Amino acid sequence: RRDTDTTTAERLLEHALPTLHRRVEQAGLTLDVDLPADVGVQACRTDSVALQQILLNLVDNACKYGRTAIMLSVRVHGHRLEFVISDGGPGLPASARPFTAFGKSKSDPIPGIGLGLHLSRKLARDLGGELEHRPQARGVSFALILPL
Repeated sequence: RRDTDTTTAERLLEHALPTLHRRVEQAGLTLDVDLPADVGVQACRTDSVALQQILLNLVDNACKYGRTAIMLSVRVHGHRLEFVISDGGPGLPASARPFTAFGKSKSDPIPGIGLGLHLSRKLARDLGGELEHRPQARGVSFALILPL
C-alpha cells in the first residue's frame, strides 16, 4: 500500500502542474486546465506522487499520439474525484487494448515499450481508484478516478 495523505484537488494539481506543463511545452503544445473552485476544495486521501505519475503518463501519451492541445479537467461525480485528460488527436484504433501490458504494435514509430497505461491503471487501483478509457468521437480521453 502507498503512503497517502489527505489533501485537496487544488493542492494535488499545484504539485503536478509544473511537471505536466514542462512536458507539454517540450512537445510544443498547450495544456488547458479546468478546475472549478467548488471542486478544488474537495478533499481526498491519496498519494500525490503516484497521482502525478499517472497524470504525467496520460499527458505524455497525449503529447506523443494526440499532438493537439490537451485538456485536463477535474470534476466530482458522486463520491468520486475525476481527473480527465483529453486530446483532439486521431484517437485509439478500434483494435487497441489500451491497458494491456506490451499492447503496443511493434511497427509503432513512437518510442516506448507499451507499459505506461498498464502501470498507471495498477497505480490507480493501488490508490483505491480506477483509470478508465472513455471513447469519444474525436481524440482520446482517460479518467483517473479517486474516492473522495
